[in-house]
Amino acid sequence: MTSAELLSDLDETVARQRALGNSAAFDKDNGWAWIIDRRHHLVRLPLHEYREVPVRSLWPLLRSPGVWSAEFLTKPSDTSSSNAIHYVAAGDKFGLELMGAKRRSRVRKSMGTYAARPTTGAFVRLHGLKAAADTASRHGLAPPSAVGFQGWMWRLEFSGAEFWCASRNEYSIDAWAAVRVTGNTAVIPLAKSVSEELTPSPNEALVFAMCQHYFSDREVNTVSYGLSSLATSHDKARALDHFKTQMGFEPIPVLRNVVLPWRAELFMATPPVLSALSHLSRFERRYGLDTFTKMSGLAQLARSRPAKWSSATSADPLMGERKAVPE
Repeated sequence: MTSAELLSDLDETVARQRALGNSAAFDKDNGWAWIIDRRHHLVRLPLHEYREVPVRSLWPLLRSPGVWSAEFLTKPSDTSSSNAIHYVAAGDKFGLELMGAKRRSRVRKSMGTYAARPTTGAFVRLHGLKAAADTASRHGLAPPSAVGFQGWMWRLEFSGAEFWCASRNEYSIDAWAAVRVTGNTAVIPLAKSVSEELTPSPNEALVFAMCQHYFSDREVNTVSYGLSSLATSHDKARALDHFKTQMGFEPIPVLRNVVLPWRAELFMATPPVLSALSHLSRFERRYGLDTFTKMSGLAQLARSRPAKWSSATSADPLMGERKAVPE
């Protein structure tokens, strides 16, 4: 894919987001875009773009309606160690023959049990709620309601996501995933599966079929399978890391940089507020919620961002110079 085609794809992605009523921006000069990844949170595309971002350039976006934070990835340095893992598979390094014997056997067994295929958002809306609810329950979260799931799926579909599913028959879903293709990169932002079908797992067939399709038929160079925080060490996170690496995704250490509006950063990235958010996070997890957990995580990342990108020490053209966030 040429640079012009990539820029065209990014421009189209931004247009779709704006049509949904979301804030989004296309930076043609740098060759990247900013879109809403989840509610109120902006991320940079392509996801595997690791160049530094001047925080000053984010001020207009952070003043946009409905935007609470922005995030970009960079490579770790001597002064800034990694805080996350980015899982990326390359087309020339992906294939059954490159997997370990045990994983190769599991993939073949899964592909013999389940039919993995592209599908439509309408089919996932009709049959995918149980997989989404089971996945949420396995992670200790409240399952989505039927109405909430329908709205969520509609937004995914309208934003340009493609859908895949794996099942024993053509009238049900045992696992499904959404995929976003931007330029020569495909991103798997989420994957859901029914708990009763984890052994044998439909996930191997689903992930392998998707990657094979995008590498072979769509001429995609890389497939991204999301991020994992290095601060997370529970059994489910380790199992997911093992699954991704065994399936051929390379774990790349990265630095997640989160930028908040400067007033929010001055308030949230302080020890008393961080402590309060941590306590609220532990309380809400009893009820399967994660709002304060996400807020706490974003505030921690904003506080740990390298000083040269601190929104509290950068000049906002509308606000002038400011003092640094107190320790």
